[in-house]
Amino acid sequence: ADQTPMVIMDFGRHRTSFIVLAGGAIILTRTIPIGGAAMEDAIAKVLQVSAEEAEQIKKEVGLHRTMHDGKVFEALTMMVSTLVDELRRTMLFYRDHAEHHHGIASDIGKILLAGGEANLFGLDTYLVSSLKIPVEVLSPFTALRPYLTFSVPPMLYSETLAYAVAIGLALHGVNRITSNNGIS
Repeated sequence: ADQTPMVIMDFGRHRTSFIVLAGGAIILTRTIPIGGAAMEDAIAKVLQVSAEEAEQIKKEVGLHRTMHDGKVFEALTMMVSTLVDELRRTMLFYRDHAEHHHGIASDIGKILLAGGEANLFGLDTYLVSSLKIPVEVLSPFTALRPYLTFSVPPMLYSETLAYAVAIGLALHGVNRITSNNGIS
């Protein structure tokens, strides 16, 4: 198992959670009230469009610097900058307060993006540029393949990100059952 300390950033519709994993355990979690809905509100305000149009623009444009005269990028970077600040705070807290046993590094080695808003165009490269550590977008169903006796219904990759937490909980349950020889 990968022992690299990492942060899972679960970027949802109404909130974003930061989960620090190290040595195979959850070390800390934090949640802030920033999500995709707030981004859509910012787009709607700056472009003076409906909520539905703002959602579509967010999906199509994301953090593209020049589309819509850069107004969408400007509106979104204020919130994404807050996410970067919160990630930094989370990583510094882990570095300064967690007990680092068994040779586990004290610095976060990567960020994993999950949640329905994790596919925001340009988010991963913005985070890499700002934090100077690797960022990956999770592929939630990959971890489930060994346990499935059926195929996953066809869906867009971007839609699978919304299932990351549910899949993680399911895998935890499967691992708990198998480690107890079927006794939960």
